[in-house]
Amino acid sequence: MGPLFTPPPKPVEDDLFTVIGASGIAYRCPDRGAYDRHLADLHSRLRQARRFPALQRIYRDDIDTLLDCRELLAIAFGSAAPAVAPAADPAVEAARDAA
Repeated sequence: MGPLFTPPPKPVEDDLFTVIGASGIAYRCPDRGAYDRHLADLHSRLRQARRFPALQRIYRDDIDTLLDCRELLAIAFGSAAPAVAPAADPAVEAARDAA
C-alpha cells in the first residue's frame, strides 16, 4: 500500500513573486514585465467576457490584486514605476473643480 497523503510541495525560492488572485489562480511575477503581461491578458479576457458578469467580477478582482502587488513591489524596491491612478469618481472631480 502506498502513502496515504501527498507531501506538500517544496518551497520555491522566488515564491515571494507569486500572486494568488481572488479566483485562486497563481500568477508568477518575477519582474515588472510579467505583471504587465498578466494584466494585459486579464484585460483581454475581461473584454471577451462581456456577457458573463460573474466572470467579469473575478477578472476585475484579479486585476485589482495584481495592480496592488505591482505597486507594493515598486514601493518596496524604490522603482520608478508609474503609479496607476484609480478611476476618477465624477462626484469627487466635480467637488474638486468647484473648490
